[in-house]
Amino acid sequence: MTGLLQIALLAHLMKVGRTTLVLEPRNVTTLRGTPARFTCSVSERWDVMVWQLDTTPLLTISMEHGPLGCSDSVCAVNRSTGSASAWELVLNTPTFTRTVQEVVCTLLPSKDQRQTTAALLVQEKGTVTILGGNMSVQEGALLTLECQAQGWYPTPTLSWTINGTSVDSSRFNTSSVEDATGLFNLTSVLRVKVEGTSWVECLVCVSALNTPQRSSVSVCVEPPGDDRALVIAVAVIACIIAVVALLALLFYCVRLGVVSKLCHDGTSLEDQDSGKTSERETTEGKVNQGYQHETPSESSHPAWRVNSSRAPGGVPEIPEISHTAPKDLRVDRADHSVDRADLRADSGSEYFTIQRGGVPKTVRMTTTV
Repeated sequence: MTGLLQIALLAHLMKVGRTTLVLEPRNVTTLRGTPARFTCSVSERWDVMVWQLDTTPLLTISMEHGPLGCSDSVCAVNRSTGSASAWELVLNTPTFTRTVQEVVCTLLPSKDQRQTTAALLVQEKGTVTILGGNMSVQEGALLTLECQAQGWYPTPTLSWTINGTSVDSSRFNTSSVEDATGLFNLTSVLRVKVEGTSWVECLVCVSALNTPQRSSVSVCVEPPGDDRALVIAVAVIACIIAVVALLALLFYCVRLGVVSKLCHDGTSLEDQDSGKTSERETTEGKVNQGYQHETPSESSHPAWRVNSSRAPGGVPEIPEISHTAPKDLRVDRADHSVDRADLRADSGSEYFTIQRGGVPKTVRMTTTV
């Protein structure tokens, strides 16, 4: 009998030990800014429940009055049922630290050290970016893409997908650096041969994220004709520039030729005018300033007197010179010529008088220079 009582008492004590105080979940991992929730359940009577984060008191709950001193960052929700008393602790803004934090639930009076703990890990979600944005390349080209993930804790996992299909890790390289604040920055480089228009994504994730953080770019394949069109456009522009330059050069040359021709024609005209003037002067000669009209007083001027007569048959004969002109003007009776060298010497006296039939006649002489 005594043995049966001992066994029953031990079973009761084990039952009480299992159900007295339970804190769930035992481990919580969350992101900074994401609420963390813990529930403390007890199957026996208690007066006061105290919540702590490491050694810092968070909240006190009275069995009769409920939570004492709730705030925006910490509050409690009654989750009790008929068989057990349960309260949920809600941390709305858990503080980020690089270490695991301990959440403690304690029942008072604590004569039996009724206390239980759980672990809290707060993670940091950073940013992720594929550099360069959307791009267009030739089909078959080797494309290099770079993804940067900054401000993460702990070290995140990084992966690539092309059109929704995961890229093998051997096709990209990833490096990680820890900054002064304890956060991690990652750089990943993917090299891929373009075989068509693709949708490329870089995915970064920590355990607290339900879905990875991602950055996406579109890689389009340029039509083969684009380069030819560009080359043709450049060639057309170059031809137009060359034609314009050639036309400008021709215009300049034509204008310069016209000016030269005008100058040459003007000189020719001047030469022609000079020639005509010289010819006219040669033909017309100069005006004899010593000529005077026939007047009764002409006989008073120095003159040549030439006696003329007709030869038999009515042919006039050269009259004989009866007087010598001034400045030794000589007339040869034999060849009837006049020495013009002496005439040029004194053009002012180039006149003489011919006496024909007894009538003196003044003859004007033109001297050509």
